[in-house]
Amino acid sequence: MWTNAAAEKNYDAESMREAVKTAAADYPDLIARAEEYAAHEPAAVREMNFAFGLACVLDGLERRLVT
Repeated sequence: MWTNAAAEKNYDAESMREAVKTAAADYPDLIARAEEYAAHEPAAVREMNFAFGLACVLDGLERRLVT
């Protein structure tokens, strides 16, 4: 769903970075993390985030099944 929604728009990367910096001005750690992700290929970041999320869900399910 996100891929379809994002594919319909042409986002200017620099404008998006500035918007994030403005919105997160009170959270320097968040800005640093966003800048770190900006250096990576978007597809790789999505894959890392998906893998992390899936691992969290599976860990949670495993703990529920064990107890």
